[in-house]
Amino acid sequence: MSTNEKEIKELLKLLQEGYTKRDPNFIDTFMEIYSKEKTSLIIGINQQEVFRGYEGAKELFLNDWREWGDVKFDLETPDVQVNEETAWVFMDAKVKMTFPAEFLNKFVLQNIKGIIENEETSDKAKMLDVLTFSALTIVEQAKGDIFDCPIRVSLVLAREEEKWLIQHMHFSFPTKLFPSVRNGEW
Repeated sequence: MSTNEKEIKELLKLLQEGYTKRDPNFIDTFMEIYSKEKTSLIIGINQQEVFRGYEGAKELFLNDWREWGDVKFDLETPDVQVNEETAWVFMDAKVKMTFPAEFLNKFVLQNIKGIIENEETSDKAKMLDVLTFSALTIVEQAKGDIFDCPIRVSLVLAREEEKWLIQHMHFSFPTKLFPSVRNGEW
């Protein structure tokens, strides 16, 4: 294993440490793995999660630590590619979240209200969205309160001041379902 790969794997261990501790007091130490470049970017799981720059990244990490479940990155088999001062990393991960039925019902009903109140969506599309969301919720609730979800994480790293730093990070859910947005309707 090259020196670069060893350094990158150490960075990934620090990434895991932050998500394991989930301690806001650790954020400044944790952020030492992230670039201060204004062009840095993190794309989260949710459609609205696009965070630019150092402060944006800090916001996403703190939100994840506060609101997300337990995250476990696959540090055993990350795909690490290095080309001079740039590196790419892909790794699988899992996030384990607990959603009691009462919480999930309130969340779903809140979303259904938003679907119904959306004046830009046709009545037929609203009904289909409500039915789909309701049916998926009932199916998932039957499986229990614990959601063990696979995620994918890709990173672009840059060598800055003699160390590797995260420039770009993208989280995604691999899914077997149809896409949630189709025909240009958001």
